[in-house]
Amino acid sequence: MAFGGLHVILTGDFHQFPPIAGEALYSRKEGTKETKILGGNIYQQFDTVVILEEQNRVTDQGWTSLLSRLRVGECTQADLKEIDKLVLSHPETTPVDFTTAPWNDAVLITSRNAVRDKWNESALFRHCKETGNQRYIVPAEDTSTEWKSRLG
Repeated sequence: MAFGGLHVILTGDFHQFPPIAGEALYSRKEGTKETKILGGNIYQQFDTVVILEEQNRVTDQGWTSLLSRLRVGECTQADLKEIDKLVLSHPETTPVDFTTAPWNDAVLITSRNAVRDKWNESALFRHCKETGNQRYIVPAEDTSTEWKSRLG
């Protein structure tokens, strides 16, 4: 028994992008690594698999068609142009006012630390301006020898 007799529910969209770090647990490709084979073996032990074939998040038919082509790698040039417009700096993108709803509460997802740092700095500035709180910058240096010894 792969899960020691426990009931396990896995969810996900197998047509999404591959993992950001590391490799996928399972792949149908021949000659893949043992971890992928192990993942496939575990997957095959499930008695019940429910496959949802209808998505309910996107209601715009044009986007639904575009996303359907995107998930199987069959985008057209028109699709790619439309996707490019999602970039905020694209000349055809309508400017976004991040000071108004719903954008003033938007969550940023980025893999770049510099972008995250700027976003956090801007959010803190806005918070201080709206609440009247003072922002304090306190430089600190960790001098704990115990912490440094753990790093080796």
